[in-house]
Amino acid sequence: MCDLPATGEITDASEASHYLAVRLTLDFAAIRDLLQQIPATDFSGTSHGIAVHKVEDALADAWLRMVRLLAKPDELRVMAPLVEREILFRLLQGPQGGLLREAAAVNGHFTNIRKVLLWLRTHYATACCMEELAAIAGMSLSAFHRGFRASTGLSPLQYQKQLRLYAARKTLARYPGNVAAVAADVGYQSLTQFTREYTRLFGLPPARSLRLFRQNGTDSRR
Repeated sequence: MCDLPATGEITDASEASHYLAVRLTLDFAAIRDLLQQIPATDFSGTSHGIAVHKVEDALADAWLRMVRLLAKPDELRVMAPLVEREILFRLLQGPQGGLLREAAAVNGHFTNIRKVLLWLRTHYATACCMEELAAIAGMSLSAFHRGFRASTGLSPLQYQKQLRLYAARKTLARYPGNVAAVAADVGYQSLTQFTREYTRLFGLPPARSLRLFRQNGTDSRR
């Protein structure tokens, strides 16, 4: 639910059985409007910032209807907002409904933590102190630490580290170049530390990633 650096892998796709991915940018105003019509006792779910669950049939059906609208531009403008509202309703009724409600709360800790996440996404290469981040969130230092870990599953420093490493990996994949320069660009002063942490997260050192990107133009975990 929060802006978390993440990676995934498609394990089952072929010419005969295609893989389809869809993404929804959450409209928190629409969610808050729906919350006025749904009893609070109907909500359940995890308190973490990200979770994975099997899609229920009713939600999958709504998504399928949304995708099919792409082939009907004359209907898309009118019907898409209605189907999107249904998708939000199904999400609120599903296993992550409680998480979605927390994220939409104007004064909830997810909202406060999100301010910090947005700041870190822009300033991930900049050294920062916890007091500064807590001030951005408008929270005490202890409450900020608890809220950040509850929202993301990571400490603020771990989150910033992952942002740096994912940014470095993206740069190496798109614009293969000097590893040391890439490390410096994302905020690392030590190439040794960068190499160690990159290898720990992605399973291979950045120099090898660079060679693979140059050879294949794609990521590999070989």
